[in-house]
Amino acid sequence: MSTFPVRATLLTLARRSRLYEQEIFLPHMRAVLGRSRDLPGILQSLSNPFDSLRVALSYYAFARAGAEQAGYGDIALRALDRAGVRPSRLERARPAAVWSAFEKACREKGLGVNAKVNRYCVMGLTRLATETARKSLSISQHLISQVTKKGTEAAYITLRVDAQLGRKVSAFYLRDLVWLADLEEQIPLMDRMFIQPVDIWVRRLARLLWPKYNTDRLDDLLVARKLSSECHRYQVSDVALNQGAWYFGSQQVGVASRFRADLLKAAKSGV
Repeated sequence: MSTFPVRATLLTLARRSRLYEQEIFLPHMRAVLGRSRDLPGILQSLSNPFDSLRVALSYYAFARAGAEQAGYGDIALRALDRAGVRPSRLERARPAAVWSAFEKACREKGLGVNAKVNRYCVMGLTRLATETARKSLSISQHLISQVTKKGTEAAYITLRVDAQLGRKVSAFYLRDLVWLADLEEQIPLMDRMFIQPVDIWVRRLARLLWPKYNTDRLDDLLVARKLSSECHRYQVSDVALNQGAWYFGSQQVGVASRFRADLLKAAKSGV
């Protein structure tokens, strides 16, 4: 049996979603979009196909171990500019040219290109942006439309197959879009696992709360489904729990050896 009070733990972490918004999400969006906006304003900005691509490349595409620290997001924005991608000509952007510019910018900074992973997401997102722009849509608008008309699984598959993003990054991207568009309550329980990105901190949380999940052998979607089920059981927002769990682990704890003790203390104190 878990020694953790499950409901108190989930609620404590969900409260930290506000810190994710204020300290992580909003500062980055304002830096990329070049203006001070609240959440509705950011959602409006993401209806612009060019801004939507810039956000996808700078904030989501490289949200994995080592990639953010390397600064690949900033390099991708530079690559768009060097490849001549402009708001008025996005539908004519050439993914191969953007990738070539990305490679060159990496070499100039003395960074490894990591083509095995980066090539696919840079070209995939650029290609998806050009295709949606031809329909007078942004990537964000296209994904939100899929969520509302076909379900989160359809949008998740678009990110996995068309944008060539990994499992965690696809769910991370969808989670924030669902949050911005206020769509969480419309998503059936069975589909909420697609807005539960499972990073190392979320997996550690599952291990502590439910002993049978204390293994690396379980697929991310199984862990995500369990978290969604428990969020439903205790009436906690999937989005808030996921954002808060990541924030608590990565920003407040930071060291794996402290995670258990710090989480138990937070859950019992309700802070």
